[in-house]
Amino acid sequence: MAKSTKNEQKRQLLLTKLQSRVENTLRFNLLKNELIKQDKQEVFMAEITKQAVITEKEWTYYIDEVNQLYEGEINNLQVQHADLTQSDLIVMALICLNVDVSDCCNLLNMTKNTMYKRRTTIKKRIGIDQDIDLEEWLQKMIMEKSN
Repeated sequence: MAKSTKNEQKRQLLLTKLQSRVENTLRFNLLKNELIKQDKQEVFMAEITKQAVITEKEWTYYIDEVNQLYEGEINNLQVQHADLTQSDLIVMALICLNVDVSDCCNLLNMTKNTMYKRRTTIKKRIGIDQDIDLEEWLQKMIMEKSN
């Protein structure tokens, strides 16, 4: 592909991203101004949530993407351990993406205690010893396997 074509594609991608951010900023500022004028807190929060929070459908997409990155290993685990839930798969995908525990908690709106309980449940469901670190196990069983 010619360098000029690649540069044009990059430029178009950058413009698309910038346009999206500009539109989001405009919507945010309009909502913020309305909030100041009137009692529009619910509308404001709903719009911010819609734009900022990852939906269940989006989590499915991210799990699928991580699964592809690791050559289907997450799906293999799900097939081998049918009692793994969507929440379990989200946590495992985040671990595979090297998202730390605090950020996982913030993303999933849960406490660290709840996150550690979820990890314990995942280990029970996949049949690994509770003394084994889930990150290390996933590193060995998923990430290294796909390399």
